[in-house]
Amino acid sequence: MPKDKRQPRPPMLTTNKLPAALVAAETAIVDTIADWYGRAMERVGDGRHQMKQNLIGQLQRGEHAAVPLPYILAMANAGHEPAQWALRDYIRDFIDQHRFNDLPVSLQHYNMKVLQERALPGYGRGHKIVDTWSRDVVIAFSVKTAMERWSLKKKPAAGFVALAVQRHGVRLKTRQVLDIYGNRESLGARLVAFLLAEVPDLGTD
Repeated sequence: MPKDKRQPRPPMLTTNKLPAALVAAETAIVDTIADWYGRAMERVGDGRHQMKQNLIGQLQRGEHAAVPLPYILAMANAGHEPAQWALRDYIRDFIDQHRFNDLPVSLQHYNMKVLQERALPGYGRGHKIVDTWSRDVVIAFSVKTAMERWSLKKKPAAGFVALAVQRHGVRLKTRQVLDIYGNRESLGARLVAFLLAEVPDLGTD
């Protein structure tokens, strides 16, 4: 006798229907985190711009700067774009005020060198920590704050943050947000290592 044909199994549900109140509560959490992220990034700005502003502040402090002028010049010569932009804006302000001769000789020489070059070295293509460090600071803060505010464990909090930042065009998944949060303590050291990677040891004397 021929064997009976196996009947296809009925399709299994791939999602569970959540109570409307729970869906609303989770949506409210994502709404709140998205608002945090948007407002924070408006104040912080993108990583390169924030780094440029920091370096301009260092230049304005002169000999009291935490990052001395020789290091900023070395960073610019090594292709670090925020350093180049900071030097450009700082020198331009002196030129606009007819105070070019008041600049340190090293800055005057740098300005002349830049004018003679067709193009400055830059970062090139690819992911750079200088582009994402400010974003990662805000993401790590958002995960920590979500855990505290709603008594969430780390993974659910990261999931909500991932959904929130996606509304701002940041394509991150929960695993990536968890990695950012887990590496938050080393972010500063990694950023400094990147900025000084091609800078020669200028000494401290």
